[in-house]
Amino acid sequence: MLHTRLRPHCKEFLEKIAKLYELHVFTFGSRLYAHTIAGQYL
Repeated sequence: MLHTRLRPHCKEFLEKIAKLYELHVFTFGSRLYAHTIAGQYL
């Protein structure tokens, strides 16, 4: 189970800049965690 909080309007912001830039997820967690978070929010 993952518990992650995003700041208000973060998802909309990420959706806008994803069209302009290649986004990367940096975490001290596992690769599975990073892929899961990226899949949910990007």
